[in-house]
Amino acid sequence: LLVMGGCGDYFDVADTVLEMRAYVPRDATDDARRVAAAIPTRRRDEGRSPLALATARVPEAASLDASRGRRDVKLDARGTEELGFGRSRIDLRAVEQLVDASQTRGIGGALVHARDAWMDGRALPEILDALDELLDAEGPDALDPQRRGERHPGELARPRRFEVAAALGRLRTLRVRDGS
Repeated sequence: LLVMGGCGDYFDVADTVLEMRAYVPRDATDDARRVAAAIPTRRRDEGRSPLALATARVPEAASLDASRGRRDVKLDARGTEELGFGRSRIDLRAVEQLVDASQTRGIGGALVHARDAWMDGRALPEILDALDELLDAEGPDALDPQRRGERHPGELARPRRFEVAAALGRLRTLRVRDGS
């Protein structure tokens, strides 16, 4: 789908051409074909091979090091803008869907749990599916098994898969390999 204004550069390859007049669409395909026949573009054909599917990203568990000092896991939620993940900082300022630090804490727990449970050669969509299944069954407390029942209600909120993936993609130590 291309939206063009006042330009007929693609009339010769268009399947359908719609013209907008006063916000009302009109089928102008026949008119466009006449223009394309009268004024050839002399564009060379660059091939019509279909786009290749993206290869699956497989995160390497070892690249998600949440340790700091003597602690195996050190997570620090700094509001909705930053997650301390071990010695790393994950900048979440552009993840506008986050509205509370409890979501940031949930993301940290989700990354650690995903690393420990599912980053064994699985592609990112599979990992996110498994995380959703866990959260559907057990709720956000499942993200912090060492402290189950010790957290104050509301300290962890369930993160959506999109924010978990956004945080993972912003982790500077993340290494991925091609899943094909």
